[in-house]
Amino acid sequence: MPPTRNLWLLASGCLLLAGCGPRNFTNDNDRLRRENLELTRQVEALEKRLNQRLGQIETLHARLGNPDHPAGAERPMPSGLSIDNYSGPIDTDRDGLDDVVRLYLLPTDQQGRMLPVSGTLTAALVHLPDTGEPTVLRSQTLDPTALDEAYRDGFTGPYYHVELDLGDLTLPGPPTNEVIVRVVLEPMGGGTLRDQRRYRIRLALPEA
Repeated sequence: MPPTRNLWLLASGCLLLAGCGPRNFTNDNDRLRRENLELTRQVEALEKRLNQRLGQIETLHARLGNPDHPAGAERPMPSGLSIDNYSGPIDTDRDGLDDVVRLYLLPTDQQGRMLPVSGTLTAALVHLPDTGEPTVLRSQTLDPTALDEAYRDGFTGPYYHVELDLGDLTLPGPPTNEVIVRVVLEPMGGGTLRDQRRYRIRLALPEA
């Protein structure tokens, strides 16, 4: 092959290599790691929900196969409802005024153990004036689906998380910052469970 043709082929090869440039394998690896991590998390979440459903199915099969409990054993049933001590008004933006009333709710069975339930929950914020009738300032109702979504399991144990937004709320009537939070739970199996707590909240003063 003539020397001139060899030089032309060599130059052409160098130009092709220069045009492609070095590939950034580090960025590609980082992207693949992120995608694999996201897929792993999705699979773990799906497996957790699947195991929960399988547990529910096994429990139902056990009840159908053996409807009678052993002598002396009681089937857990919703028997109480309490507003946990961690509940109360929260200043989320640190401006000196409360923004929400955060509730940690604990349904319990007949032995006082926390018991996940299905039903309808209503939480209300009630103002108690120095004189006159109480006023409902905020009210929120959770249907069975919303109540199921409100279930949490934190470092203190399982609970139901509900928040009442205070927004631009001002207290009506004679000046007082005392309110009562009332919660009512109606389990799907029947009955009504109640609890209430008294709180002092910091709100903006009404304009004159």
